[in-house]
Amino acid sequence: MKDIGAVHAVLTAKHGCGFLLWETNTTLPDGSPYRYHVNSSMPVMKMFVEQTTANNIGHGFYYSLTNNFYLNELGHNVQPPSTLLPGQASVTQAQFEDLAIAQMTEIWTQFGNLTEV
Repeated sequence: MKDIGAVHAVLTAKHGCGFLLWETNTTLPDGSPYRYHVNSSMPVMKMFVEQTTANNIGHGFYYSLTNNFYLNELGHNVQPPSTLLPGQASVTQAQFEDLAIAQMTEIWTQFGNLTEV
């Protein structure tokens, strides 16, 4: 990135499948952990921040709110529990929104000064 003159870079922290590129502390409504994320042996977002900072490149993250396959959310709407597939977690729309806010708060508070969200 530095060699091509980039001044900032954006990493997709969560896209449509719901997989997170950081080890989250968020929990599902039943108290179980949000399990669909990298583990501590591969801290992708921390490594991204370290490299961009070391090279004087601003960093930011993209977090998709449109879809989350893990939480059975499609097109901004949680789907009925009857449509759940094996491995998906069942949440209500309000619970999905609470989880999204909690995860975005983790991004905003754990990964330094963000250039772009």
